[in-house]
Amino acid sequence: MLARSLPAPGEPLSVAQALAVGSALVAANARPGLVPQWFREGWDVLDLLAAGMAGGQLPESEERFTALRDAWLDRVRTDPFWTAVTDMLELLVQISHDLREPVDDPVVLMALIAGLVDVPSCMSPIATRLRPDPLYRDRPGPGQGGIGTAVVREAVALRPGIRILTSDGELVSLDARATETLRELADDREQMLGRPLEPGEAVFGEDEVEGFDGWSQSLMEQLGISPAIRHASKTTGFMPPGRAGLPNQHHQDEWEEAVEDYLREHPAEAASFDAEEEADKAASMLLLVSIQTAATSTKARTAILRQLREEPGGDLAQIIIRMVPAALQALGRAALLDALHPYAQGVDGVTDMARIGRALLWLERQVTSEHDGYTAEEAQQAAAMAPEFYCVLAAAQDPALT
Repeated sequence: MLARSLPAPGEPLSVAQALAVGSALVAANARPGLVPQWFREGWDVLDLLAAGMAGGQLPESEERFTALRDAWLDRVRTDPFWTAVTDMLELLVQISHDLREPVDDPVVLMALIAGLVDVPSCMSPIATRLRPDPLYRDRPGPGQGGIGTAVVREAVALRPGIRILTSDGELVSLDARATETLRELADDREQMLGRPLEPGEAVFGEDEVEGFDGWSQSLMEQLGISPAIRHASKTTGFMPPGRAGLPNQHHQDEWEEAVEDYLREHPAEAASFDAEEEADKAASMLLLVSIQTAATSTKARTAILRQLREEPGGDLAQIIIRMVPAALQALGRAALLDALHPYAQGVDGVTDMARIGRALLWLERQVTSEHDGYTAEEAQQAAAMAPEFYCVLAAAQDPALT
């Protein structure tokens, strides 16, 4: 059936057909003695795709194959053909999630090949000029790792923060702010232990984890967060995610199941549970945690400010916009400006206090006029000032930060 579905020799393949050709190389008893063991036992879907696009002709070494594969991926990443590759990756990750099997599991591969029939970009013939360059079969290249690594690299680049499950375990991509924070925590842990961390060693001790759990539960109670949310946090180990949800769908499913279980067992709580209100409370909590985490770390504060500039319409910016008027009411503009100047200058090099002052005056007008919300124009103006507003909130949270 596969043979009949393929084009004549020399004719261009589609992504679906190339993947089928590559898959035949690792099928039981396929080409005995001709397919290297390193390929049969370590492939991922992009390895199979590259091998199929190359006509099933494998270099003799893993290093030469990764050079061919990575040079080809680099070349086609800027071509419209790349849409077919990303469509394939999207479907692969979805099937892996639905089946709860690794992306390099044969069951997932077979489901992917079957599913690509319904993806137009993956069924369209690909120009012969876009095949991997056969010259790479004859010379070694740098490569970006061995086989079984390309899918993880490309899928994480496509959907930052997503969990990619492989036969070797789970890989999670962190955003720049989380990466910087984790790196500093690891450095602190190494200094405390007086030695480098071992591979896979935790950056927190058990006492620190227990202390953080207690502190986060106490903070949730202070903010009036629902018992259902507190239960889910304690059960899953995740902080309340807010509107954006958790970075990967598996964890989000686990979170939602924990909340639903609690509400099902506590009908009185379920009757008054307001998901929108809880999302706002969770966002406020995450902002407070973010500010406190950054209190002793200039790098962490800088990473937060960078995120606010890159995502002025993001969840963090939006909750900041809603919280600043309350800080103004509580402390007053003069007190905030006094605390803000050295803090902002030390964190981000901000010296234009006139700009910050205008933003605070504008927010004051929102407070005194008792506006219930913002117009679209006002929301844009607020979002543009999100980094400065973050500094205001940090100073309001603890003026000693200056």
